[in-house]
Amino acid sequence: MPVFVGLAIIMAFAAAGGIVARVLRQPLLLGYAVVGAILAFTGIARDPQIKQLLDFSGQMGVTLLLFLVGLELPISELKNVGKHSLITGTIQILLTFIFGLIAINLLGINTITGSFVALGLAFSSTVVVIKFLTERGDLASLHGKLTVGILLVQDFVAIAVLIFLSGTGNPLLTMVKGAILIFLFTWVLGKLLPKIIPWLAGSSEMLFVWALAWCLSVASIVASPWVGFSPELGGFLAGLALANVSQHLQISSRIRPLRDFFLTLFFVSLGAGVTAIGFNGGWGIALALSGFVLIIKPLIVMTTLLVQGYTGRVAFMTAISLAQVSEFSLLIAALAVRTNQAPPEILAIMGLVGLITMIASNYGIMWSNKIYKFFSKLMPKRENKNMSKSATGHIVLFGHNRIGGILRPVLLALGKPLVIVDFDPEVISRLKDSNEKLEAIYGDVSDDSIYDDLQLSKSEMIISTVSDCDDNLLLLEYLNKFKTKPLVIIVATSINEASLLYKKGANLVVVPHSMGGEYLANLFEDRGLNRDYIVKRGIAHAKNL
Repeated sequence: MPVFVGLAIIMAFAAAGGIVARVLRQPLLLGYAVVGAILAFTGIARDPQIKQLLDFSGQMGVTLLLFLVGLELPISELKNVGKHSLITGTIQILLTFIFGLIAINLLGINTITGSFVALGLAFSSTVVVIKFLTERGDLASLHGKLTVGILLVQDFVAIAVLIFLSGTGNPLLTMVKGAILIFLFTWVLGKLLPKIIPWLAGSSEMLFVWALAWCLSVASIVASPWVGFSPELGGFLAGLALANVSQHLQISSRIRPLRDFFLTLFFVSLGAGVTAIGFNGGWGIALALSGFVLIIKPLIVMTTLLVQGYTGRVAFMTAISLAQVSEFSLLIAALAVRTNQAPPEILAIMGLVGLITMIASNYGIMWSNKIYKFFSKLMPKRENKNMSKSATGHIVLFGHNRIGGILRPVLLALGKPLVIVDFDPEVISRLKDSNEKLEAIYGDVSDDSIYDDLQLSKSEMIISTVSDCDDNLLLLEYLNKFKTKPLVIIVATSINEASLLYKKGANLVVVPHSMGGEYLANLFEDRGLNRDYIVKRGIAHAKNL
């Protein structure tokens, strides 16, 4: 079959698969993979020329993917990972690998091959999880912050694994060469390129062509016999060198469509490869490993967080978000197959595990609140020792963000006991170290297990500066159980959300852009076009900021 005709058929099927996936609220890559399986059954994907095209496109797509990973995830970000995310991520990777290897050996896979599979099981999909959390508005929640931190730890470990696996010869020499390359591209070229790129940025087209040439050139050099690594790793290093240039977002936006084109073909190829395991023992192994990822892996994460003192809801929500394998899992399997360290069936099995777990985790995250309510009775209860059971007449402030920071001194001046709840440990630590008369509690408005400890029903006023509507609805649902309720003030992001919150019992809902308009209207009504007054208000506001 002519390559052009085959490519046209593949892209047409991929577009159809993407539409179906979107209608079913699944990641598009799952639709592409299913299309690949269909094309394999029809024989199109097994055509020698088409297969060669898919193999090349897959490698190109992965190289560009890692180029963007390096571009958008500089090593300096690792220092910003919270202590609890770092501990949880490290323990989760180690225990998942150990338990996964034991399970794989029980399934009859030898230890060497099983090691690659177990490594793949340890990582979760940053792309998929961030997408799901963003759609639910959970990125700013406590479990969202923990999840992102754990994913960041996983990504850096995955890159280290890829460096080790892509090298040839002496493992120690491989790691030394990898460390030298990271130093070269991070510190040497990372400081030199920001001086060159601004000149190229004068033309967006030139910047795109140069960035693509840079990525492919570095990938070719890194994959050469003199260096001895994979081109995919070269793509990551090329991106890492550009992580600190001010135009990195512009480069990323230009490269992303090209990456998506090649990745589409990569997942079509992956779906075609899944059919290679047939309906024999490979499907049983894939299903067993999927069960491990969906059950055992979340249990590891949840237990680790519970031991560190997190509530059952936060631990559960974080764990269920990580119940899938990663794109890196597929890269590790592909690299193991390419270097003849594992049989081709392993990539097909890992691809099937990816399809199953990404679909299942999608619904798991979507229904996480309902699932948690079902299991909540099994979760350990944690009492907050900072709160007195006889507390009454106090003010509870959820979220010490910019709004909360402005409110705190005013609320303290009211002379009422003040309790501040925030999910940032550093904020809580600073508040506890201050000499102010307040209680600072580590938690989140979305964690209803702390409501009783906070004695919300006996408080005089509750203020939630957290703008997540679902979390605030959960708070109102709890308060509606009581005959007498405190004054409730909530921040919302839209007029529609504000209307819903009012219907559910909120006394005052603050919509920032609406309040801003009302403030300006009142200012002009009271002062007219008083230039001196407006300038003074602006100066005072600038100081407060």
